[in-house]
Amino acid sequence: MISEFYSDEDIVSQLRSFFDETEREEIDFWNALSTVTEDDEYFTVMVKSRRFRFHCVIGDVEEVE
Repeated sequence: MISEFYSDEDIVSQLRSFFDETEREEIDFWNALSTVTEDDEYFTVMVKSRRFRFHCVIGDVEEVE
């Protein structure tokens, strides 16, 4: 479990929304969660060479460049 404030399922669901249906079938989002890093207020994760971050308490996922 990444955070006590939201479930890993919530994060996976949000991450999935950034990819089209074909891409979603090819990505192991659960494995990607094993690569999460923490920096101050945010967690960061890489999925298919794209970087996403989500707030440690709020959990809203956003793509960052």
